[in-house]
Amino acid sequence: MDRRQEQVLSWVKLVVAMVSLLTLIVAWDLWKSNRALELMDPILGVTPPANVLLGYINIALLCVQESATDRPTRFDVFSMFNKEIALLPSP
Repeated sequence: MDRRQEQVLSWVKLVVAMVSLLTLIVAWDLWKSNRALELMDPILGVTPPANVLLGYINIALLCVQESATDRPTRFDVFSMFNKEIALLPSP
């Protein structure tokens, strides 16, 4: 890879990181304003029941909390998806 390609790749990585961060910020804002269902892209067609979708969003936001100690373990996430944990903690 030559120098120009490295620069372009670095720029693309930066843009992807910025878009990812912006998406996360929007997701948190929608969650806090009780509008998390707006995260669902209507172009996907099939929409799961609202309570199922909100559960998935809740789990996702738990997994990206700023402090790693506040995030659930992989086992906890598995249990949440398998509904072994009845009441999900709030992110």
